[in-house]
Amino acid sequence: METEKFSNAYFLKKIRALEKRIKILENFLEEKTLKETYTVEEVLETYGISRSTFDRYRKAGLKVSQPERNGKIMIKKTDIENYLKK
Repeated sequence: METEKFSNAYFLKKIRALEKRIKILENFLEEKTLKETYTVEEVLETYGISRSTFDRYRKAGLKVSQPERNGKIMIKKTDIENYLKK
C-alpha cells in the first residue's frame, strides 16, 4: 500500500513537471507563430499595398484568420508570400 502511494505521488510529480514543460513549449510556439504572422496594417506597410488591394486579395482567396469575433485579422507570412508569387 505504501508503494502505491509513493508511486502515485511520484507520477503526479512527473505529470506536473511535464505539464509545466508543455506550457513552456506552448508559449514558445505561440510567440514564434506570432512573429510569423502579420496584422493587416503590417501587411500594408511591409508590402506597400493599399487596404482596398488587400481586400481584393482576400476576396480572391488570400487566407486570413480572425481568432476572435471582431478581433484582429492575422495573416501568415507564408500565406501572403505564396499568394503574391501567383
